Amino acid sequence: MDSILIETMCLPPIPVMSAIVRHSTLLVEAHEHYQKRSFRNRIHLNGPQGKMSFSIPLRSGKNSQMPIQDVRISYETPWHQILMKQISTNYGSAPFFEHLKDDLYKILDQQWPFLWDLNLALYNWVNAELGEPVTIKLSETYKKAYQDTTVDKRNHYHLKSMSQTDMPTVVYEQVFSHEHGFVRDLSILDILMSCGPESILKLKGIN
Repeated sequence: MDSILIETMCLPPIPVMSAIVRHSTLLVEAHEHYQKRSFRNRIHLNGPQGKMSFSIPLRSGKNSQMPIQDVRISYETPWHQILMKQISTNYGSAPFFEHLKDDLYKILDQQWPFLWDLNLALYNWVNAELGEPVTIKLSETYKKAYQDTTVDKRNHYHLKSMSQTDMPTVVYEQVFSHEHGFVRDLSILDILMSCGPESILKLKGIN
């Protein structure tokens, strides 16, 4: 079984998910340390004004020195409610919004103490909506390099250089295509809202 190793991400960008579903197993790095300015706690959505970034706030402290499973989410502001309202505003007219919103909002509304647990719950939800194309596993220990069939893509995808990745752009009809054209590198949420069950075919380059 071939696997791909990637750090935890919150509703990963479409190019990342496209890379993931081309393997049989997703291995999530469970023994790294948190890194700032990454997709670990940030998602890119599409809205009336184009691409927008949303960051899940973390409790103050030296998160960058913390084991990823120990990083705590801050609820000083009701970010989860703000995010749910933003999703409703951005995707309320999307073809699959009504189908997806209830289960998604149940996850977001649980006030998870740890970023790791929230991201894993969202990974599982996305995988289920895509028809479970991969088996999700967690790394057992930290390894600098893998000698087996595991494709190591840890820290390969960066906020400022997604357009330079080695994955082809997944093209589909977006909610705001008629206003500002196609926007690439959005969260997997965007294509799920727009294409529903056909998302997996587009991610694999079949349709």
